[in-house]
Amino acid sequence: MDSFYKALGEEGCKKIEAVASDGARGYLSSPKENARQALIVLDHFHIKKYLNDAVDTVRKQEFFLSASSVRAILHEQGLGNGRTGRRRGGAGVKPHRPDELTGANQCWCWDISYLKTDILRVFWYLYVVIDEWSRKVIAWRVSRILAHREALGLLDDGIIGERWGAGR
Repeated sequence: MDSFYKALGEEGCKKIEAVASDGARGYLSSPKENARQALIVLDHFHIKKYLNDAVDTVRKQEFFLSASSVRAILHEQGLGNGRTGRRRGGAGVKPHRPDELTGANQCWCWDISYLKTDILRVFWYLYVVIDEWSRKVIAWRVSRILAHREALGLLDDGIIGERWGAGR
């Protein structure tokens, strides 16, 4: 690279506004020395590759933490709040469930599962509602996002699909 800058000469190097690079050290040092005013632009493809390689290296070391360990570390660093205080969703009271199910649509259960894709760390989310007595899938949907509106929409789909009237 230095031979390129020598061929341009000092005046030619002063006219360079930006230098594109893949981030390799050999290609970064030469413009820093020869065209100091130039903005060095790193291409996003190589940056993403370097970041993915770094994440893969850590992942391959099989470094795992439990959720409680993560909360403790965040709390020590002043980045997380404790799990005490205001409770969400009805103060921990479970909804009424019959002791014995005698037919369909008495109790539904639901779940969200991750579906792997060909892209590293990209998932689809499978939302499912199942009738607990018959084990029938009442409603399901696949989404690219994990959001409460998807779960609410799933319940709406189930109610409509089972043709529940206003009297139920």
